[in-house]
Amino acid sequence: PGGGTGNGGQLFIDTDSLYVRDGGQISAGTFGFGNSGNLQIDANLVEVTGSFGSPGAGGPSSLRSASERPWAGAGGILTINANLLRVADGGQVGTVTVSAAPAGNLTVRASNVEISGGDAFGNSGLFAGALFGPGSGGNLTVEAGNITVRDGAKISVSNNPSSSSSPIPSGRGPAGNLSISAQNVLLDNGGVLSADTVNGDRANITVEATTLTLRDSRITTNATGTATGGNIALDTRALTLLGDSTISANSVFSFGGRVIINAEVLLRSAISRITATSALGPEFDGIVEINNPNTPPSDIQAEEETPVETRQIIAACEQLTESELVVTGRGGLPADPTQILTGQELWSDFRGFGPDERLISSSSQIETSESVASPELNQAQGWVRDEQGQMMLVAQPTTSSDLALGYDYPSLCSRG
Repeated sequence: PGGGTGNGGQLFIDTDSLYVRDGGQISAGTFGFGNSGNLQIDANLVEVTGSFGSPGAGGPSSLRSASERPWAGAGGILTINANLLRVADGGQVGTVTVSAAPAGNLTVRASNVEISGGDAFGNSGLFAGALFGPGSGGNLTVEAGNITVRDGAKISVSNNPSSSSSPIPSGRGPAGNLSISAQNVLLDNGGVLSADTVNGDRANITVEATTLTLRDSRITTNATGTATGGNIALDTRALTLLGDSTISANSVFSFGGRVIINAEVLLRSAISRITATSALGPEFDGIVEINNPNTPPSDIQAEEETPVETRQIIAACEQLTESELVVTGRGGLPADPTQILTGQELWSDFRGFGPDERLISSSSQIETSESVASPELNQAQGWVRDEQGQMMLVAQPTTSSDLALGYDYPSLCSRG
């Protein structure tokens, strides 16, 4: 072990525009026994993009505060205040510990946050990590007007390396929590919010947003080791899951987590998933709770309601004292509101139309020509014998006086 015993100093940057490119770094780390200092950046524009060299002989552009050695002290706090934060092409912003000491917290406050892409060093993103040692990871907080994470980029708290090619092993300590507060959050084309863990206590994700949209993207608190699946809490006016999108709090060797969704509107594609399962079996599964969506979790394109043809609904069994509810339309009652709608065999009326009747597809209504007076059809309510002794169906309910036989047959409407 080496390094000093003193604590690091504070680093403040106040500028209009800050560009960190091609492997450049701004760091407030500690390599000794003392604690790292804090790093704060105040700017109109902060841009972290690209990398230098190749894995093992270079690194990504980064803003970081870290506990850099197994014997090092605690990491410092990293704070970014900006109008626009842009992280792209493998750039990384984060806090990390590889020691027994905890990492610092990462806080971003910005009007707009744009994170996209990656390179050979890993995904672009915001990270709070706990690697190698037993130290705990820091919390990651993002407060913004608009947040966009696309093309494989991440916002992540984890005790797994951000890249599968990293030589640093997973941490033994717990990961931190991820908290996001924004007007609009868009995860697009593999964008990820994650709090995935291998060891330690569960890591959680909380999102409060006016709109939260996932397009072929993920929000996960999965546990691949002995850790319990983390919790996911989403509070939004409109949650939309497009394409192959996933919200999951799964676990492999422990209990699944809990997914709680409060949304006024929830729209889901047929192949999207919301899960909290355990590979150990259903008794270890977590909980998925969806509160008060105004729209059922169904296909994004809702089918038009089939109009009810009122003359096909005949008031039958009026003499009964009990009441009935008759539901008409395509397929009857909808499926369970917590499930995806699936295809159903639907009843169709194949009775032919008259020569002057046609189907108006734009309004789904039947228009009848006034020039042809079709006789009104009524549902049969009983039967009688005519003067020739032939049986006839009639529109009035059958009574005993109508029957030629000496006893009354009960109507099909009778409750017995």
